[in-house]
Amino acid sequence: FEEWHAEPSPDGRTIIFEGNDGGDRELYLLSFRRGVYDLSNHFEADWNPVWEPESRFVAFESFREGHRGIYQVYTD
Repeated sequence: FEEWHAEPSPDGRTIIFEGNDGGDRELYLLSFRRGVYDLSNHFEADWNPVWEPESRFVAFESFREGHRGIYQVYTD
């Protein structure tokens, strides 16, 4: 497995990174309270996560339903 693009949250409590643990590229969140979990959890590849300044959500790129776009997911 490979991991890419590790990025700490602005508040310093979590780290987001890309990984291919499930067979396609997903976004994973490392939280010191909750451990590591698949944040984007979609069968299409997800990449290039960027934190929102208050650490509430992450914006990322994906290719879903035949269209490349920018998506967001809340970290809680």
